[in-house]
Amino acid sequence: MTGFKSKKTAAQDKLAQPAREPDVVMHWASHTWTTLNPPPKGSGDVNLYYAPAPQRPWVGLTLHEIAACCRESTTTQLSFYNAIEAKLKERNA
Repeated sequence: MTGFKSKKTAAQDKLAQPAREPDVVMHWASHTWTTLNPPPKGSGDVNLYYAPAPQRPWVGLTLHEIAACCRESTTTQLSFYNAIEAKLKERNA
């Protein structure tokens, strides 16, 4: 029953949120777009909403990975920076 209750609670929370304002309104009659006024009811205009970009959690490096980068790049600070940057890009790609 816990799964059902949590889904029910999540649905109720979503319904309790205030209605979102449209990002853009497309006016069919005049073939124009506006971002200022919502369309009047029955006008045939359409509210358009931008989908939010999906957010992925940032994955950092462990102390062991940082130490490994430090051991690999003993020549300069720039090589250490490049090793850290490459490792982070690899983890968060």
